[in-house]
Amino acid sequence: MFVVRRYPREFGIKDCNNGITPVFNSDGTFARGVAALINLFLKNLTTCLRQTFGKDPVIIIDEYDVPLQKAAARGYYGKMLDVIRLILSTTLKDNDKNIFKGFVTGCLRIAHQSIFTGINNFKANGIQDEFLSGFIGLTKDETVKLLRQHNLGNRLPDVIKWYDGYNFGGTDMLCPWSVLNFTGDALKSRNPAAFRPQNYWANSSGNDIIGLSMKHPRAQDLERIQHLLEGKSAEIALREFTSYPAITAHTDFDTFATMMLHTGYLTVVRDTEPAAKNRAVVRIPNNEVRECFSEKAELLFSAGNPEWLEKAVTLRDALLGGDTDLAQDIMNAMLRRFISVRDTSYEYYYHMFLSGALSLTADESVDVISQTEMGDGYPDIIIDNTRNREAVLLELKKAAGNKFSQLEKRAEAALEQIRSHDYGRDFRERKYRRIFSFGVSFFGKECLVLRLPDNAAGN
Repeated sequence: MFVVRRYPREFGIKDCNNGITPVFNSDGTFARGVAALINLFLKNLTTCLRQTFGKDPVIIIDEYDVPLQKAAARGYYGKMLDVIRLILSTTLKDNDKNIFKGFVTGCLRIAHQSIFTGINNFKANGIQDEFLSGFIGLTKDETVKLLRQHNLGNRLPDVIKWYDGYNFGGTDMLCPWSVLNFTGDALKSRNPAAFRPQNYWANSSGNDIIGLSMKHPRAQDLERIQHLLEGKSAEIALREFTSYPAITAHTDFDTFATMMLHTGYLTVVRDTEPAAKNRAVVRIPNNEVRECFSEKAELLFSAGNPEWLEKAVTLRDALLGGDTDLAQDIMNAMLRRFISVRDTSYEYYYHMFLSGALSLTADESVDVISQTEMGDGYPDIIIDNTRNREAVLLELKKAAGNKFSQLEKRAEAALEQIRSHDYGRDFRERKYRRIFSFGVSFFGKECLVLRLPDNAAGN
């Protein structure tokens, strides 16, 4: 135990005969800045521990790079990098006489960004090194023993499905945090035998960088992400990124997947040989991580992603302005980035894509309505600008092929449906100034947009 006291000339740490480093002036101002107070804490603590107990302490710094992740996501990476670099250098390099060993864990390998400048003799162990593989999680035998001890042996299949799947250096492992939480919550529930596995992974650590790096994926990378979400594997080139900001803007899939591998979102597929050295075959390990990853993927297509919301607003405004070419260009750009539109066998997926995007843009004067009765039928999507008395009718069709003639034929059929079912009648009766009618046909990641003449939305 040590205490901090005020002295006439300086603010220091009491009960350490040596190594007292003042950080405050007598007037209460910082002598060396806020960083000095933070950076010297561990050094002074180890000095006190050594003098009090007569033994060199062991320093364990867990997830040292989580503050760097958050800083990269929030725009102060450089300042946080300086703080972390000084903390570790002061604690491990300048303090080597007061400590026995130092352990540092994190996702970013310690060689990067000169974070450990001047510190020698580090031994870096990654998730594919066999040396410590059996200590990273719970083995299946350990999990079976734990569940049986608490009369939950019958829940092993659920636990395996949700929390197993990791391969660390050739050792199959389960996530200990999730298994222990599940066991505790199941025992506290009314019916442990029926307690549904929960997603404990989502809030277990700081992985802001995953959501940030997913904001700018390329179209071809989204296809590979979709494969992973479907439970398939993917071969990647293992990347050595130099800093967190390097993976936050327009990141290629291999760098992104390497980051996910380091953070536990992916695992190496056991007994599958990659095509070349420095490559790996990876997959999402279990239901828990797949659910968590899906939630982060959904951020791409929500109001929480400013870039996606901006595209949706621009599309809405193009439709309300009757700009067919711009609306088609934006839809095609959005389709190429929309992960969920993969099973193109059904028109429903395109309806989900377009109605979901446009629904983000609804406000006090603009309603986005899906499949409500209008005229003599049910148009797929309606945009109703009550303030300006303008309306958009959208009818969607899936084309049978990717030839332009097929797309055009289906888009014309959509326009004919709008006309024959008199979808615009209600708006005409309400004396709307303009009624725009669009027929949209889809195939794969492409669409064609055609428009009727203004207000020609019925018989």
